[in-house]
Formats: sequence, C-alpha cells, structure tokens
Amino acid sequence: MKKLTLIRHAKSSWKDTSLADHDRPLNKRGRRDLTTIALALSQGVPLCERVYCSTALRAHQTAVGLAPGLACDSLYASPELYTFSAPALITFLQRLPDELKHIALVGHNPACQELLIWLTGEEVDRYPTCAVADIQLRCSHWETLEKNCGSRIRWLTPKRLQDKVRAD
Repeated sequence: MKKLTLIRHAKSSWKDTSLADHDRPLNKRGRRDLTTIALALSQGVPLCERVYCSTALRAHQTAVGLAPGLACDSLYASPELYTFSAPALITFLQRLPDELKHIALVGHNPACQELLIWLTGEEVDRYPTCAVADIQLRCSHWETLEKNCGSRIRWLTPKRLQDKVRAD
C-alpha cells in the first residue's frame, strides 16, 4: 500500500503584475494558512518520506512551510510538477521508486482536484488553496497506480481548521 499527501499551494499574491506566474510568492493569507495547516499536520501524522513540489515559487514556499509538519526534511522541486494537468501528475507518480511508501506532492489546481477525483472517484467541488488530502492507495507499486485505487482518509482546509478553533 502507498500513501499520497496531496497539497494545493497556499494563497499567492497577484500584487506585482510584472511577475511571471511561476514567480508569484505567497501572500499574507497564504503564509497564515501555512501556519494553521502545519500545526494540524504535525499532530499525529505519520512520517512522510519525501515532499515533491512544483518549481513555482508559491508551491516551493508552501512545501518549505509544511515540511516540518509532515515530519520530512527531504524536499525535491521538479519542473514536471509545474502543471495544471492531472495526467502529468499521474505520470510523475507512476515513475516514483517503489521503496517510497508515503510521499507528499505540492502542486496547482485544477491538477490537484482532478487527481483527487481520479484516484478516489469522489466528487470534489473545490480544492481550496493550502488544502491537504491524505489518500491511501491500494497499490504496491507506483507504476500500477490506476483510477479509483485510492480512498481519502483525511481532508484539511485552512477554513475548516480556523472555524474549529473559533468553535472551541
């Protein structure tokens, strides 16, 4: 069995219109949401062997901010993950070495949302920024990853966590 922690990057800034999409940093809300999600991840999450992220600045900043909460210090940025296409993410995952049992992937929408739907068969209306889906995969080898082979076992969003804190 494999496990995937699928994360959409935190909220990015559109303030500097001269920046290319690839170079946009996180905004204030994105940095705040990172703190909320990192704390939730650090509470009882099993060890994640590697974190892979897009080379986009906002994805890299998200991965760096969440790595301690994922109990992982192995971070790999890949240009292949700067994509908005679920099939590109699937291909990336199918090429992973089998010794990896649990990885995290920080990427972009709509690719993250489409990948979650493809893996689990669940209807997902929205994949908010900085949302985290833990997916248990019913496969022994990454190359055998296929449609509907996963079950979502955890769903974290900044808003749900902040609403819970307010309610407590």
